[in-house]
Amino acid sequence: MATEEQKLDGEQRELVAVAASVGAGCHPCVSYHVKAATRAGLTGGRLLGALTSAERVAGEAVERMAVHARTELGTQATDPVAVSPLDDALASLGAALAANDLVNIEGQMLAAARAGASQSQLQEALEVAQNVQQHAARIHFEKAVRLLETSAPPAAASGGCDDDCPCHADASPDGETAAGSAGSIADNVAVGPASVWVRRRVSRRPARRKRLDDETAPRWGRA
Repeated sequence: MATEEQKLDGEQRELVAVAASVGAGCHPCVSYHVKAATRAGLTGGRLLGALTSAERVAGEAVERMAVHARTELGTQATDPVAVSPLDDALASLGAALAANDLVNIEGQMLAAARAGASQSQLQEALEVAQNVQQHAARIHFEKAVRLLETSAPPAAASGGCDDDCPCHADASPDGETAAGSAGSIADNVAVGPASVWVRRRVSRRPARRKRLDDETAPRWGRA
């Protein structure tokens, strides 16, 4: 049994980091940590195993979010209705930013702009999504720490959080809970794209590394 004195070794730390990068849908993070894991001595086979584990967990999270979000919606709606192009683009942009999906971030910003969104509206949408993303990361980290401290069993696999989860009680500044606000993120978890990204990085080294700001700056906004 592990003791408090034992720490993760370098390989274990990078296994966690690669898997967390995949779960977060962060391509630059995956790129960085696959290189770091290789330097730490991890083989491609172990990295692929970590990738498989991360994909499984991300897929399970998508399924649970779908159940949770629709349960929260309750009887307010029984059938989806067609939304306006602007509503669709703004909701998709929020989900894409929270899921760290650069391709969708750029595409949905373009779609929102074409649907009539102003620069200031797009900026505000990005800020709202960032607030939810940061809030969600904080409350789930705090929840995980409490579980570790109390050695509590994980939440029942019913599709939702425990009743005492901060998602249900800790409201964001705009009055919505983080879980409720982030419901649409589930459809944008980049499990498949991340899988392709990692496999390419494991099998070959890129000719050169792009700067992060070049990767994240949307082409349509450049001079």
